[in-house]
Amino acid sequence: MSRDRVILDAAVRLFYERGFDGVGVDEIGVAAGVTGPAIYRHFRNKDEILATLFDEAMDRLLQLAGPPHDDPWEELRGLVRAQAEFALRDRELLSVYSREDRSLAETSRRRLHRRQRQYVERWVEVLRRCYPERAEDELTSAA
Repeated sequence: MSRDRVILDAAVRLFYERGFDGVGVDEIGVAAGVTGPAIYRHFRNKDEILATLFDEAMDRLLQLAGPPHDDPWEELRGLVRAQAEFALRDRELLSVYSREDRSLAETSRRRLHRRQRQYVERWVEVLRRCYPERAEDELTSAA
């Protein structure tokens, strides 16, 4: 396992247990088996660690969801399966992801929100194909 991976795994565990603001770089280092300053050879700061975890969360969701399908019902099933699998397999990361958005640096937060909008739009599009009679605001709310 790479040193980056060990650091990220330690960070997500600590952020899950104590929140982003409750964890210092030195503590992440101890949990990862490196000194706090050694972390800076892998990540610029704690903010970059959090941003990397959020990028990984979005990447994993998109990977699990797979490519779009011609059959909208099959795609909807795939999106639901992906969301459920992510929630069950990556419980700690999902918890950090859902409550630490405010802790991201502004540029990272904008990038994350852009990626989230793209993911939600995929849901809206497939719901639109499955339920063409529904209003746009209803589909967006459902997504």
